[in-house]
Amino acid sequence: ALVASTSAQSINVTITGGPSSPATLGAPTTYSLTCTAGPNPINVTWITPPAGTVGAQTTSGSTSSRTLTLPSPVQLSYAGLYMCNASANGVTRTTSYAFNVSVSATLNVISMPQPLGSQLQVSCSVSEGFSTDKPLLFMWAGPNGSVPFSGRISANNASSGSQIGGTYIYTSTLTFSTLSSQDNNTIYQCLLGTMYTPYFTMYSSPTSVGSTSSATIVVNALVLTPTISSGTCQQGVLQLNCTADRPLSVVPPLMFSWYRSSVGSGTFSRLNPGVPGINVSRTPSGSNTSTLSVSGSSLSGSYVYQCMASVDVPDDVPVVANVTTGVVSFSISGVVS
Repeated sequence: ALVASTSAQSINVTITGGPSSPATLGAPTTYSLTCTAGPNPINVTWITPPAGTVGAQTTSGSTSSRTLTLPSPVQLSYAGLYMCNASANGVTRTTSYAFNVSVSATLNVISMPQPLGSQLQVSCSVSEGFSTDKPLLFMWAGPNGSVPFSGRISANNASSGSQIGGTYIYTSTLTFSTLSSQDNNTIYQCLLGTMYTPYFTMYSSPTSVGSTSSATIVVNALVLTPTISSGTCQQGVLQLNCTADRPLSVVPPLMFSWYRSSVGSGTFSRLNPGVPGINVSRTPSGSNTSTLSVSGSSLSGSYVYQCMASVDVPDDVPVVANVTTGVVSFSISGVVS
């Protein structure tokens, strides 16, 4: 058993009976922490222990002792710093013992890699066959330190648990609202703890803070391939539709821009809706199509039209597709040739 001791002015104080390694949450083990002090006469007192039952003081030979019992099963509240006072003739000496509890956590990662701009959630969960006596406090650490509770990358930290049959599940979720290229190959770690006054205790074990509790985020490049469908020209109005496919998981909407060049020129200029005879439809959120309408004097001549699709990802540069070109030439009469 671990022993913590203090010796001064003829008062010796020790704590024995604690586990030699962190006790496992839920383990069917009763621990008895015994504070022993001497020589007699002496008064032994446990100072506001976080948990457990304190027995009566006993005397054996020249020493006195008082036992603090932590009954089975091991609970979250058992973790903490246990302090014992020994006093005699106006002199008091204190010793302490840190009781550690290990918690096993499992990470559930949505299949990697995910495309740029998509939402990603990583969950960290603890399953037990009983309800813990204190809420678990989850903490997520990444390349920039602790993960905040709001923003593009956020995490919920406390879980009081939910019951499924005879199993109690405690879960925290790390959320990327939109994956950025800056997230690629970053590592996030799930840590577990609980809060009690006046100490904070972190639970650590190979299964809860080791390789199973870290996730490497992998972000794939987002490839947009816009296509221009065949143009129609009716009643003096040319209409071209540009469509780009994107994964359903990508959050930001597609944005389109149109360009054209005189046939044989090779120099393209952007078409702005403010130019007379030029109208570019606004793409509704979630729509993958943009429509260009050209009418009036803007129809004169033969042109090569281009469509460009892009996605603006927060904390990143816009993702721009390879330009897809649709060649449309037509006469003043508005007949597509």
